Parts: sequence; structure tokens; C-alpha cells
Amino acid sequence: MRELHGEETSAGGVVWHQGRVLVLRNFRGEYIFPKGHIEAGETPPEAALREVAEESGLAATIISPLPDTTYSYQRVHGGTQEKRVIWFNMEAISDQIAVDGVEIRWGSFMSPWEAQRRLTHALDRQLLDQSTIAMQKR
Repeated sequence: MRELHGEETSAGGVVWHQGRVLVLRNFRGEYIFPKGHIEAGETPPEAALREVAEESGLAATIISPLPDTTYSYQRVHGGTQEKRVIWFNMEAISDQIAVDGVEIRWGSFMSPWEAQRRLTHALDRQLLDQSTIAMQKR
């Protein structure tokens, strides 16, 4: 029987710069968008901007909200964790990426087409489709 833990909520961003989108590679070799935990007293937009800065070194501004994603994953010490991510479309102020080399090993701005080929998770590819449509309407 699976042990189910309470829902964890994170926030993140699909970050654009001059028509290209940011993709990161984490320590597990997954190609992802920046996201992370919401700290106590922090709003989802604040958390999303902080996570983008921490994981990519980029300052960004929020353009619009995106649909949340929800998924389950296996916890390191057993059990299943439900996770909801609150997403935002963002515009980076520059394209000067600086990753820590530990949690995040690599990052690059690329065309949406290339990002679709690289992103590891189907939910991220769907999110990119939604983000691309929203950015084209600007």
C-alpha cells in the first residue's frame, strides 16, 4: 500500500528572452523549467521569481499566470508525494544565465521547438505550448 503525504505546493516560471525560452538541466539529468518550494510568508509570484533567480541567476518580471500542474512522485525515504506547481510566464531582463553546478548543472535559452525536444516531462511540454500561445497574444 502506498503511503500518501499531503500536497506540496511550489511555484515556477517559464522564462522568455527575445523569443527564446529558458530550459535547465538538473542534477538528475532532467530538462526542466525553474521551480521550487514556497517559503513561509512568501506569495506564489514571489517564490517563482526567487526560484528563477536562484536556479538560473536571472532577474525576471512576471507577464501572466499559467495553468497549475499537478503530479505525484516517489519520495526518497518512501511514500508518494502529491505536488502542485503554480506557474507564471516571465520575461528575463538579460540572457546571462548563472547556474550553481550542483542542483542545476546547465541552462540555456532556446527556441520553443528545441525546448519541446529537450524537456523531459510531458507536463512541461504541455506548459510550454500554453506559454507560447500566451506570449504570442502579447
